[in-house]
Amino acid sequence: MKDSEDRAGEAAGRLSGAPPQPRRFGAGAAFLCFAAYLVAQFVVGVIVGFVVGVASVRGAEVPDWIMPSAALASMVLGGLALYLSVRFLLRGPVWERGGRGFGLVRTALPHTAVAALGGAGLATLYAMVAMFVIPPESGSRGPLAEMASSSDFGFAVVLFMALALAPFIEEFLFRGVMFHGLRQGVGPWWAAVIVTVLFVVLHVFEAAHYWPALLFVTCLGVFAVVVRIRFASLAPAVVAHFSYNAVMAVAAST
Repeated sequence: MKDSEDRAGEAAGRLSGAPPQPRRFGAGAAFLCFAAYLVAQFVVGVIVGFVVGVASVRGAEVPDWIMPSAALASMVLGGLALYLSVRFLLRGPVWERGGRGFGLVRTALPHTAVAALGGAGLATLYAMVAMFVIPPESGSRGPLAEMASSSDFGFAVVLFMALALAPFIEEFLFRGVMFHGLRQGVGPWWAAVIVTVLFVVLHVFEAAHYWPALLFVTCLGVFAVVVRIRFASLAPAVVAHFSYNAVMAVAAST
């Protein structure tokens, strides 16, 4: 029914000379995009698991570059699946959604500064907790942390993912696509709660081994969605995520 209404509205717009209205993008479309992101990553995991299993059966040694390469491929393909699914459901360009859609608009420099300082401050506080208050126990590191410490290549891949991929892909997914889709039905604040929970759940396997890590991932998710709402742009959330990961990378390398 909604599709018929959309088509009728687009036809009326063409007849009146008005620009066509963007297609509706609700919670259902948002969850379909989220599913596409997860499925793409799952497929990579299945393929790598099969390769590792075959190597183990044959008694062959698994090269050190396999897991970092798989993690990188998983994030890249997940991001590509997300973008293509959004574009397919919109039946048009993604970047035209603007401030009323996914938040793909520029923001003022003070807003960027607030986001950068907030993200970096959270990461600094977490590093201080880990070093001086509740040091992590041996074996409490997550899969990515183990990968980063396994080899120089693993560290380079994790660093690239943390700085060049995750802030953009994950913010577009959670504070962009999911937030916009959900707020159409439940309002911005309930949408903020849901996307923060999903963001934390997606990081459980990495952070659950050390509860302060899970706490600060939650704080990052809350801060990112707050600046997304407050400044009506996705850019501050991306900046906050990037600055958080950058400080964490510096702390991990020292």
